[in-house]
Amino acid sequence: MTEERIAKLEEIGFVWDASEHTGGIPDAAAWNDRHDDLLKFKKEEGHCRVPLAFTPNPQLGNWVATQRGEHGKRQKGRHSSITEDRIAKLEEIGFKWKLRG
Repeated sequence: MTEERIAKLEEIGFVWDASEHTGGIPDAAAWNDRHDDLLKFKKEEGHCRVPLAFTPNPQLGNWVATQRGEHGKRQKGRHSSITEDRIAKLEEIGFKWKLRG
């Protein structure tokens, strides 16, 4: 899809991933639940590097990967569901956007 078409869809409020979205912004309750899970993980493990295949809580591994992906899109100036407030909340607890480098 061309950048022009993407821009036109975004102008009319197109939601790219509606699975956990309400009005184009991920559901606050679901996001906060995963953030709480991440806080618990950090308390137990001492870091926020949740593996993608985290058996005790598979949703958390997927969520962490999604946050990194959404942040990457935002950094490139593309449509992203992550807000500045959520970026700040993650950075406050030592969340790393890149695992390498």
